[in-house]
Amino acid sequence: MTLTLPQAGTSPGRAPRTVEQPVNTAGQELGQLGDALYRLGAEKLDRNKKRAQVDLTRDMNDLRLQVEEIGDPDQADTAWQQGVSNLRAKYLGSESGQSEVLHPSNVPDFELTFDQLANANTFAVGKRNLELRMSERMATFDSYMYEASRAAMNADADTRATLAQTADDHIAGLLQNGVINAEQAERLRQDVRGDLDGAAALQVLNDDPAGFLDRMEAGEFSGLAPETQARMRNTATDALRKAAEKAQKDADKAAEEHRDRIVDNLDRISSLDNTERLDPTDRALLDDPGIAQLAKDDEDVQLALRKAQARVSLDEDETVYRLMNPAALQRAIEVERSKKVRHPYQEERLDVLEDLLADKQKALDTNPLKHMKDIGLDVPELPLDEGQKAFEAGLAGRRRNSDWMRKNGYTTQPVILDPDERKAIKAQLDDEADPTQRRMLVEGFTRQLGPDAERVLMQATGDRVVAHAATLIGWGAPADAVEDILTAQKRIKDGTATRPSEAKFRETFTDVTAGQFRDQPELEARIMATAEALYVESNPIADSTSVDSGEARKAISRALGGDGDQLGGLATINPPGAFNQHEVPLPPGVRGDDVNQALFDLYGSVSDKRSRDDQGHIEMGGSVIPGDTSRLAAISLSGAAPDFGGMDADVVLSDAKIVPIWVGGRPTDRYTFVRRVGGQDIALKDENGQRYEFSLRKLVQGRRP
Repeated sequence: MTLTLPQAGTSPGRAPRTVEQPVNTAGQELGQLGDALYRLGAEKLDRNKKRAQVDLTRDMNDLRLQVEEIGDPDQADTAWQQGVSNLRAKYLGSESGQSEVLHPSNVPDFELTFDQLANANTFAVGKRNLELRMSERMATFDSYMYEASRAAMNADADTRATLAQTADDHIAGLLQNGVINAEQAERLRQDVRGDLDGAAALQVLNDDPAGFLDRMEAGEFSGLAPETQARMRNTATDALRKAAEKAQKDADKAAEEHRDRIVDNLDRISSLDNTERLDPTDRALLDDPGIAQLAKDDEDVQLALRKAQARVSLDEDETVYRLMNPAALQRAIEVERSKKVRHPYQEERLDVLEDLLADKQKALDTNPLKHMKDIGLDVPELPLDEGQKAFEAGLAGRRRNSDWMRKNGYTTQPVILDPDERKAIKAQLDDEADPTQRRMLVEGFTRQLGPDAERVLMQATGDRVVAHAATLIGWGAPADAVEDILTAQKRIKDGTATRPSEAKFRETFTDVTAGQFRDQPELEARIMATAEALYVESNPIADSTSVDSGEARKAISRALGGDGDQLGGLATINPPGAFNQHEVPLPPGVRGDDVNQALFDLYGSVSDKRSRDDQGHIEMGGSVIPGDTSRLAAISLSGAAPDFGGMDADVVLSDAKIVPIWVGGRPTDRYTFVRRVGGQDIALKDENGQRYEFSLRKLVQGRRP
């Protein structure tokens, strides 16, 4: 069966129209206004609080800086407390008023902020003030020690003990108040006794070294450290030794001055020609037993006394004036001139004395030996034709006479030959004369005159080669070198040998010697002329237009005292590993190879060495063994080792050249080390600040086979 449902339309029709009703919002808006006003008030309070925090931080910092400018800790504490109290009243308010800065609502919360900032700064200020109080206590202690040390300088042991006890009380107070710890306190107590005893000991040491030693032995200065006692004891001993030496020197000087015054007075008396000039004091001087006793032991006083007695015994004696040396005669003239004119002839007598002085000086300049004979003094004879023995005996007498003349002021140079004798010697040493006879004559001069032989022969002959031959003999050169030199001169003279080109030989000489004699032209000329003669002797028919450098080197080496082969003369110095090749003239008999090996050994001995293990390997981080410079001190002419200025000794020496020191152009066993620094040659200094000089013979001693 089918159910039929009723159907209707889908549109319900027109709905009724809605009308909006007004809502009352006054309450909501009033709430929003209240919220805004609250936020505005809170923000203002927050700004007031933040601003106060900034201001308080600045004020606290300013107050702290002001307080830290106060040096007295008690005043600083008071100022800080007062300042904090004032700031508290300013920010938190006092009992009688409100805060000058904060809103009343912010005061309760701000009190914690204030206390935190104030406490932090109070701690810092308090710490500083505590340090000031400790410093003040230490300053008080230091001030006491200064005054105690001053008082101890002249105080006895008991007084120093009292001063030390007072210092101990100060130290105890420092320890009790935490200024120092126990370790520092004990160190201070020891220092106090050392300082007090040290001040007193130093004063006694300076005033009375002997008394210091006595008091030291008695144990008075026990507060000093052992090393200080030892040092001061050595100082006192040295002071006593130096005082004794000074006293002896003063006594010797006083005796010498007394003797000089006596001689001067006697010389003054002997310069007079009239005994009427003598006053009683002068006459008493001549009869003084003390002077007579002194004259027995002193030749100068004896001579002066005899001359004075002679002047007194004679009214006129011109001989005495004639015997005077120029200086003594000049003094006599000055004495005469200073006297008042008492006699009509006194001025004329001065003229005579001055003429005598002029004649004496002229005679000594032209022929001093003749002058000595003219004034009545004996001059030893010099036989020139009675054989070598007689000639040398005469030379020995002339040398003694020359020494006497120099000692007594007649001359400053050696006086051996008169003009006629110089001419005779020149003839005997002429180039054409027999070389053997010439050699014997030169040897005689050298044996008897020593270093003066060179100058005397140069004055007599004007021949540099002959003069240098004497130098070589004195230097110890081989005997055949001198005869070869003189033989070569004869061969050149008679035309049996050819002289090389002067320019070529000079060039070769400069190359071989590396120009080391350039700054001594006279010495260079002597050596070069001698080397040329030796070169000619070994190359009698050589081409004059060329020079054999090998033969020239041999000749130059012989001219420097060597044998031309290995011993002495010019040698190339270049020890193994040094890479510092240079030429050095060696003393006769010294071998160049020995010098090189000795230098090599020396570099090894002075170099610092590192410790090694049992297998001989260098230990990493091992100790350094300083080099041994005792060898350098042993060969030193002064006994002082070199001062290497903190540099490695082996580096300095391997970079240095050996340079001879020939004073006056005379070769000697005297050398130094020279380094090139900043374009200049600088000699090595010794420990005393002087130039380090050493002996090459000592350097190679023991190395010869």
